[in-house]
Amino acid sequence: MPISPGYTWTETEEAIEVDVAVPALSRSKTDVFATDCMLKVNSPPYLLIIDLFGEVDDDRSVVTILPDGVTFRLVKAEKCRGS
Repeated sequence: MPISPGYTWTETEEAIEVDVAVPALSRSKTDVFATDCMLKVNSPPYLLIIDLFGEVDDDRSVVTILPDGVTFRLVKAEKCRGS
């Protein structure tokens, strides 16, 4: 059974930052996936899936994989700002 990793969420009018803590993350065993409305980190035994309320701009957003977790820096889509 998967374990939900801890994460922090910071949001402004223009952007969202999500830091996911995955102890001893292995890049070769980690699957990170993001769409304009969903985030996923699968690093067995950890699994986190987040459905976003609004859309983000895929082209302007960045995901960084670090030794202790994953950071999503997401830019909100123009039509979702102020929602």
